[in-house]
Amino acid sequence: MLFVAKIHNNSLGSCYEVSSYEEGIDLIKGMATEQLNRELTDEEIDDVVNSYELYNDDDADNVFTWSIGTFG
Repeated sequence: MLFVAKIHNNSLGSCYEVSSYEEGIDLIKGMATEQLNRELTDEEIDDVVNSYELYNDDDADNVFTWSIGTFG
């Protein structure tokens, strides 16, 4: 089983179960776009698609990571 985790400043923010990597990638893109209040760069999209993770430290006081993980 797969899930998407949102981490804010080293604390788990939320987790969502997803049925596929594609669903997880779409969820990460949507959550990050909303949180960062901007479109993702091509490099950020490549990170999500290739590494199943997005890390953003543009604001040192608010570091965000979104990642796809497995359980079960």
